[in-house]
Amino acid sequence: MQVGDIRYSPASLAQSDQEGSSDLALSSLPLESSYRLFFYTYFVPEKHKRSAVIIGGKSASQLDELDHQLRAMPEQGCKNTAASAVTCMEFDGFVALSSQIKVELKGNTKFLEWGAKVKDVLRKNSGMKALRSLRMQRRYLDTYYEVRFDLKDLNVLSLWLVGGDRLTWSK
Repeated sequence: MQVGDIRYSPASLAQSDQEGSSDLALSSLPLESSYRLFFYTYFVPEKHKRSAVIIGGKSASQLDELDHQLRAMPEQGCKNTAASAVTCMEFDGFVALSSQIKVELKGNTKFLEWGAKVKDVLRKNSGMKALRSLRMQRRYLDTYYEVRFDLKDLNVLSLWLVGGDRLTWSK
């Protein structure tokens, strides 16, 4: 999800990125059960321009198979995946990444930084003082389940959020 205008430093990077077209292409990725992200490092020979690859599939075995192909023939990239039932997206050149998770806060969809905790959400949205109720639902398979806890136990505030979590609260 792109928020705001893309700013480049130095400005010359804007020309090499084709005005952020790869950012917009992320929105076309299909919904998959699992994704993996591969970064190329400084140890990759200079002849490779690809800096990152995102792969997605319905099962871990699909991702393992594509992972094996990408490692065995990195110069091929996503070319060999056209006939398979996996998602593969390549990024060339300079790439910056901020991984986020999708959660629902009081009925509104929000994207939070990976590693966010319950206390981070409450602090940003209404503070933690005088919290009367806190309800959390977490998805397992295709169903949401209540996460049960004692509101007096403040350890719940240290609980990490995962994609799909639903939180509601009142003061």
